[in-house]
Amino acid sequence: GYDIIDLWSKWDPSKLYVSISIDEIGVRSEYVRYGTVWNNFSNNIKILTNIFNSTTAIKNPSRFNVSANIVVSIFNVNRLPEIISYLMDINFIREEYNFDNFLLAPEGNMRNGIYNLELYPIEQRQKIKEKILNFIGKYPVNIDGHFKQILEKLDNPEPPDKNKIKEFLDDVGKKDKIRNQNLLEVIPELQCLVDYVS
Repeated sequence: GYDIIDLWSKWDPSKLYVSISIDEIGVRSEYVRYGTVWNNFSNNIKILTNIFNSTTAIKNPSRFNVSANIVVSIFNVNRLPEIISYLMDINFIREEYNFDNFLLAPEGNMRNGIYNLELYPIEQRQKIKEKILNFIGKYPVNIDGHFKQILEKLDNPEPPDKNKIKEFLDDVGKKDKIRNQNLLEVIPELQCLVDYVS
């Protein structure tokens, strides 16, 4: 087989763009993306980070482009500060990229919209918005643009569709049964959805 790192070292750095897809960290990552083994995934990110930080592993590492893509949904919108902070702590998101080498992509109407962050009740949306604004206010650079769509969704004045919430809970309940998992044990803040439709 081939060692991808070995191959990368032979490429023109200006033509290499590496993007990781990460929607959560730790045990939550293993829930949101079933099949993920967090220790393996996090080790791979750290290997990638170390390579791009090393002046000996690859020529001109600063010319390589690396970024993180985060799909924002009902599962993780409340945890964006923690996810981004983790990537900063391991030096993946860093000054070399002006601390903005990440993208936030809101979950749209895929899966009939049942993972949309707007399923949160209005009160919870506002709490999440305050948490995000507090995080943005303390960030090293201006990242307002990254969060624009997320904040607009959190500001939606319409209450969530109870039928959609029930559909969501039914969907994850069926998957939990097959996978021997429990949504509320892993993401307890989603108890508010159960309470909302009770």
